[in-house]
Amino acid sequence: YLPLRERIATRLRGQGMPIMSAQVLITSGSQQGIDLIARAFLNPDDGVVVESPMYSIAIKILLMNGATLLPYDVGPEGISLGGLQALLARQAPKLFYAVPNFQNPTAYSYTLAEKRALLDHVYRSGALLIEDASDSELQADAAERPSLAALDTAEHVIHLNTFSKTLVPAVRV
Repeated sequence: YLPLRERIATRLRGQGMPIMSAQVLITSGSQQGIDLIARAFLNPDDGVVVESPMYSIAIKILLMNGATLLPYDVGPEGISLGGLQALLARQAPKLFYAVPNFQNPTAYSYTLAEKRALLDHVYRSGALLIEDASDSELQADAAERPSLAALDTAEHVIHLNTFSKTLVPAVRV
């Protein structure tokens, strides 16, 4: 529905993402988005860099699509950039999956430096990054925290979001 896609693109541009309505795909939720991306890009045993801990349903979706999960730690002190670098030295990933703002389940939000470092790793690996922003607007200072898609200078970030948590829980488009 073009008018809805245009409104979403306008909203995302207001958040710093250079998005046009033709780049917006409406799904039944971010879970379907994760599944579509995994089906489109993954072959059996392809590596996917993921946070640890991470959103349990995303784990199931990625594994169901044949991914080999490559976890790096996310804790109260931040993300383990050393662990991420060591991980990437062992295996080249096809995808990254991250929840950089209000991470599920820790509620941690990456610093700007951590976001830039993660993007640098994505660019150097040649992979794509799935940014799950489903919970990002639940944070009081969400407007002050740029998404990875807003910081992306090389079009390597696929941004997923949902209205189900901000509009009315359990309501789908």
